[in-house]
Amino acid sequence: MVQINLTWQQCEDRWCLLNDLNLNEEQFELQAGVYIIWRQLSSSREILRVGRGYLKQRLHLHRWEPDIMSIPKSEVCVTWATLDAVHRDGAARYLAEVLKPAMPPDPPPMVDRLIVSLPW
Repeated sequence: MVQINLTWQQCEDRWCLLNDLNLNEEQFELQAGVYIIWRQLSSSREILRVGRGYLKQRLHLHRWEPDIMSIPKSEVCVTWATLDAVHRDGAARYLAEVLKPAMPPDPPPMVDRLIVSLPW
């Protein structure tokens, strides 16, 4: 089975905090791909959401979700990888099936899953 190796993004050699990202930076203007949002605890992580699409718009919306806003900002991390539109839905389905996020994808992709590398 084919696997696509993604380049998962970090902020200065550490995982990015969702609320600290400057989504107005030029790098986010037309960037699209897949992403993972999680709650980082001292020795574990709780996957909150996986998704796909244009990163600026999607991540901005997730910042304002009540379930995410109820978590201390210093615990909500995010990473993303750019991915072309042809592969995006299949990769998002795979990530959702493997990581089992607390918040289901919206709407769940109804395509064949595409195996991609995980960030951890």
